[in-house]
Amino acid sequence: MSISIQGLTRRYGAFSALEGVSLDIAKGEFVALLGPSGSGKSTLLRILAGLDDPDQGSVQRDDEDLLALEAQHRRVGLVFQHYALFAHMTVSENVAFGLRVRPRRQRPSRREIATRVQELLRRVQLEDMARRYPAQLSGGQRQRVALARALAVEPSLLLLDEPFGALDAQVRVTLRGWLRELQRSLGLTTLLVTHDQEEALELADRVVVMNQGRIEQIGTPAEIYREPATPFVYGFIGRANRFDGRIESSRLWLGTHAVPGELPATWAPGAVSVWLRPEHVTLAPRSGTGWAGQVVRLVQAGSAVRASLQLQGCEGIEVEAEWSADDVERRALVSGSAVAVQLRELTLFHAGGLRHVFHPRQDDGGANGGAVDIGPWLHRRG
Repeated sequence: MSISIQGLTRRYGAFSALEGVSLDIAKGEFVALLGPSGSGKSTLLRILAGLDDPDQGSVQRDDEDLLALEAQHRRVGLVFQHYALFAHMTVSENVAFGLRVRPRRQRPSRREIATRVQELLRRVQLEDMARRYPAQLSGGQRQRVALARALAVEPSLLLLDEPFGALDAQVRVTLRGWLRELQRSLGLTTLLVTHDQEEALELADRVVVMNQGRIEQIGTPAEIYREPATPFVYGFIGRANRFDGRIESSRLWLGTHAVPGELPATWAPGAVSVWLRPEHVTLAPRSGTGWAGQVVRLVQAGSAVRASLQLQGCEGIEVEAEWSADDVERRALVSGSAVAVQLRELTLFHAGGLRHVFHPRQDDGGANGGAVDIGPWLHRRG
């Protein structure tokens, strides 16, 4: 079962929740809608579930007009953040609810319902909890019950609305892996709404990044992280440094520093926004090369160390870097240490929408193309 969404628009007065959203979801695909609050993720999910109607656009499920069907006839499973379980029902009764309320002609027999509930509880690893009530379960167990209830009606499309948002961090990590394996085993077309980028990148086959009711980029998790199409995506996904740069005579300038290497001649002189991942700020392999700077602070994060730097010529801007704890210890770096770094990959965005990935030349790295001596920098910074 594939889904084709074309030109969906939804407005609430002067506010545009969705503006011409188009998206194709393949059969059995796991797609994540990722974006900040107010980006339109939940509005899109509600329209697919039949809980809201668009002002314009269409949704086709194979050759069927999904929007023409009432919510109860769409064969959609919906899982919310806060479980929405019936407190007065046992686990098995909650899972069976969607089957028991079907019209008599469509309702399975009691034996068939019991068999299906038992199988679902086995799949979600809760077969021993069938007679318990929601209040007797942990948050993770309750969310698995909610998922089993959604699966009981044999949906053609599973919609997950921030399903792990109310859970502790460790429980979220455990359930993410479990959910991905379950979804793959069932081959169920799934749409996840989340603002948690780690969750989206770990679970999804493709990620749809949304902002202000529009789609900014669609791609695999690797493409979204490594090849962000817009400044918004670069800044929203992962950690990033941003500079206001300028191009002069096919050279990139950051502050008073000319970054080694030439840009394509197609790049006209003018202002650009420059983006840099922390992992692309590396310690220079030998003294006398690299861009001089000073460590402002170091924060241990497991086997990695997050460093904040002040670079020569870019006063007033702190640059984030991420280094291995072994490198930091071997070089005896502390707050205030003088360092020389190399910028391995910069992404440039021109105001006109032009994008370019720039790999600076690493044979030197000093201002205006010369090797830099960090001694004067250390003396000046104290």
